[in-house]
Amino acid sequence: MVINAPFINMAALLTFAGVPMFQVQEWSGQLSLPNSQEHIGRADAKNKQLQRVYGVAFPTKKELDDYLKMIEEAEKRDHRKLGKELELFSIHEEGPGFPFFLPKGMIIKNELIKFWREEHRIAGYVEVQTPIMLQQVSLGDK
Repeated sequence: MVINAPFINMAALLTFAGVPMFQVQEWSGQLSLPNSQEHIGRADAKNKQLQRVYGVAFPTKKELDDYLKMIEEAEKRDHRKLGKELELFSIHEEGPGFPFFLPKGMIIKNELIKFWREEHRIAGYVEVQTPIMLQQVSLGDK
């Protein structure tokens, strides 16, 4: 949703628990509210459910349009979307944030590792390896 908002009282719009987040009495520009979600206050189900609204504002329509175009282009290149479409990796709830590399993805990963190793060898570095899993201990304490 894009709003052309000449001289809007932002203090009346942007409040949290009745307290203005910031004070702007007059503003002329472009406002976009690209996303919203329901939110439970302080993560307690007994509290009132709030609506969280994400917004961006720019002084001119051109600046807003440029920003929205940049976001649209970035979404097209989102690694999570491309990884799935190109069959490079998949993500599973058993390991959120850990890609499960598929055959095409392993080819790319191995080529990148090969390149990295050669560059580091030329620079005089040597490779070490640590265990994949450790107990939660700060290595700096040792």
